[in-house]
Amino acid sequence: MQKVILFLAILALFPLTSAAIQGCTQSWNCTDWSPCLAQNQIRICVDTNTCENETGRPIEEQNCGAICEPDWNCTAWNPIECPDNETLTRDCVDLNNCETIRGKPPEIETCTKTTSFAWIVTIIVIILVILILGNIALIREKILGKVSSTPKKEEPQPAKPKESEDPFWPS
Repeated sequence: MQKVILFLAILALFPLTSAAIQGCTQSWNCTDWSPCLAQNQIRICVDTNTCENETGRPIEEQNCGAICEPDWNCTAWNPIECPDNETLTRDCVDLNNCETIRGKPPEIETCTKTTSFAWIVTIIVIILVILILGNIALIREKILGKVSSTPKKEEPQPAKPKESEDPFWPS
């Protein structure tokens, strides 16, 4: 009887499943790695077959270096106005030297060349101003010319009586 109790105690302390007795095949299911914290990452792995054998268990902790985040610094687009080939360029440099192109902004951009007609409008406005001023000068000249060429009408002076005809003239 003592042997039976001892056997039951051993079974209670070290449970044996039928799968363990038959040679269980492990099937590990692991979570994703945690974010890198203090240069360390963890995950949890579980044997879905519950074989109770740690042999072959995947690693659940690993070192990780600081993840290099690029810091892109780009020059201005060159040239400022769209050229004939309709392509603008710039240079972008990673200030952190991560040796990656992840997140790199574009260095070539197409543009549409537009023709500016502002200079034509300016010339037209200048010509119109000159024409208007010329017309004003001509009209003014005509008006002033007519006034100066018209003989002045003299107001009739009262006729002076002749000395001999004036009865009150002292003789």
